[in-house]
Amino acid sequence: MKNSIPHLLKIIFIYIFSVTKIFAISGKLLLVGGGTERDTPNSWSTPAFQWAINQSTNKKALILHYETTSTFYPTYMTGQCGALESKNLVINASNANLQATYDDIMNYDFIFFRGGDQSIYYSTYRNTKTAQAINDKFNAGGVIGGSSAGLHILSKIVYNAQDASVTPPETMINVSNTGITLKNDLFNLFPGYVFDSHVAERGRFPRTIGFMAKWFNDTNEKIKGITVDDLTAMGIGSDDVGTVFGTGSVGIYESKSLKLKPYSISGKLKTDSIQVTQLINGWKYNFTNQTITTSGVVSITSTFASETNKSTVILSGADDLANNSNFITHFVTKIGKTDFPIVIFTGTDTTLARSFKLNILSRGAKRCKIIRLIPAGVTVAGLIDTIKQTNKFLFIRNTIDQLNTAFTNTIIGTFLNKKIRAEGVAVGFVGNNARFAGKRVLSDNYITSGAAYDNLIRTTKGLGLLQNTLIFPNAYSNSNMYENTVSATPYFMVKDSVHFGIMLTSNSYLKYASKIDNKAYFTSDGFQPAIILQNKSSIKTGFSNITSGKTNGMSPRQIAGFEEMTIAFLDSNATFVAGQNVPFSIINDSLVRVITEIKLKDMHKNGFEIYPNPVNDILNFENNDFINLKIFDLTGNVLVEKTGIINQISVANLPKGIYFLEIKKERNIIRNKIIKN
Repeated sequence: MKNSIPHLLKIIFIYIFSVTKIFAISGKLLLVGGGTERDTPNSWSTPAFQWAINQSTNKKALILHYETTSTFYPTYMTGQCGALESKNLVINASNANLQATYDDIMNYDFIFFRGGDQSIYYSTYRNTKTAQAINDKFNAGGVIGGSSAGLHILSKIVYNAQDASVTPPETMINVSNTGITLKNDLFNLFPGYVFDSHVAERGRFPRTIGFMAKWFNDTNEKIKGITVDDLTAMGIGSDDVGTVFGTGSVGIYESKSLKLKPYSISGKLKTDSIQVTQLINGWKYNFTNQTITTSGVVSITSTFASETNKSTVILSGADDLANNSNFITHFVTKIGKTDFPIVIFTGTDTTLARSFKLNILSRGAKRCKIIRLIPAGVTVAGLIDTIKQTNKFLFIRNTIDQLNTAFTNTIIGTFLNKKIRAEGVAVGFVGNNARFAGKRVLSDNYITSGAAYDNLIRTTKGLGLLQNTLIFPNAYSNSNMYENTVSATPYFMVKDSVHFGIMLTSNSYLKYASKIDNKAYFTSDGFQPAIILQNKSSIKTGFSNITSGKTNGMSPRQIAGFEEMTIAFLDSNATFVAGQNVPFSIINDSLVRVITEIKLKDMHKNGFEIYPNPVNDILNFENNDFINLKIFDLTGNVLVEKTGIINQISVANLPKGIYFLEIKKERNIIRNKIIKN
């Protein structure tokens, strides 16, 4: 009986613990995106580690690594972050599965994995006492943290980088890339998510979405992504609320696609409706109900509108000729007739323009003329007639100042500015010049490494052919561009109230045009997909306001916080709606044409009568002039075409349905919808 009482108490304790464990407070996480922590009270990192220490019961911190120790962390934890005790512990293959290692870990309530190589963490700790200790400590309410590689191993689905780290361009080129090695058998800390680090610095958000796509394609399970910028952290409490600290942002990524297969099965990364919430210092995210609480919010009142430009606009992502082969082929052969004349406008450097001209002529174009678009060049005799006779224009190696000067200070420039916005016109912008087609233009230093980090990029007014769009060409052309790409694009979309953000990668192009359904679309083709961001946040927005503390007087990084954007990756088989109910469409993938429905009672105003409508067999015309007549079906195919003095035409062979009639009479174009009974 004496020995049975402790035994009975033990059974009761185990029972109570097992019952209450269902409702027990789970652990906390500290996700650090990488970079250098600083041992100063005003460092970006100190509030994050103070949060972790305050969340731990005994305020004792253990720093783990598989190979080396660091004198910095223990001193920093006790000196600046409030830890009562802190030490390093190297756990490698020789001691990872020892009971003594398990016991040592369990003495600390904040366990932090330093950076390094997550493949070594994964292979060394999987199925060991170390992994058991981490799970047990988390379930007991402890705080588990990690930076860079140490962050990657904390999600349930782990990118273990066992075949070396995969880059964003590699992911976009092939979502089935063998370098995307994902596992779910290390820790059980945050199910349903995959983590990524150094996201702004290394431009990794396409990689994160690639992880999500790869996991779905392999397992048919949708997961979400959490991205953490360098010099940035998120502490996730037991209440499932994450708080952001530091200089950059934390992104929450989720596919909202209603498709059964929301991602590419193979080949280029292709997906739509990826919703992203981007959080900055002081903002909180509730993972339970997916709501955010903001701090330092900038309320930007704006009305986001559809694109309604009448001309077709095609944008390439690279400046050199070699990476524009697909772009040139499409511009010459797929927009209008191949033998349409083309005019190239360039600045003071005509060398590249000459190379493009020769290539254009080799693709079947009959005429191609180069014009230097500077004040001296736009006085060429007969230039207005050349522009009048041309419906395809290409801009290469200009500056926005040259264009603005030419367009506003000369008669020819003013005429050209109107012409490139007209129906039936195609306008191409090569590489760096693609910026100019949008609402705002990124300053020339957008290609300078670290420009967004140092708050140096600015925007000016663009040409506004796409009046609600910001274009970022040369994205991912080299690693120096990565941070500017992922930072500046959404930053200026928020700051300048821009609806669409286009990231154009090397050897890719994007086309804006309309279709017969009265909608405007973005389409893309090339070696890598085009990336489209759509700004859906009009209330909760903000900008980074914390510096790294590296030098005095630093400006905050050009990183924005926002409640919601959506991201799409386009390849040649996908479209993205740029405008709803726009009064124009593509005919036969030719030039953009307005479809204006003219009521029968108004036809006489154009010196023309058409009857009857609806029609059974014969369509009659009150006409004494030479005309060109076409009838299109709803897909844009030309079914009937006649030229001459026409008074009637048979439609008896056409099936019942709706058609579009187009009549060209001198310089006038009449278009009308007809119904065949």
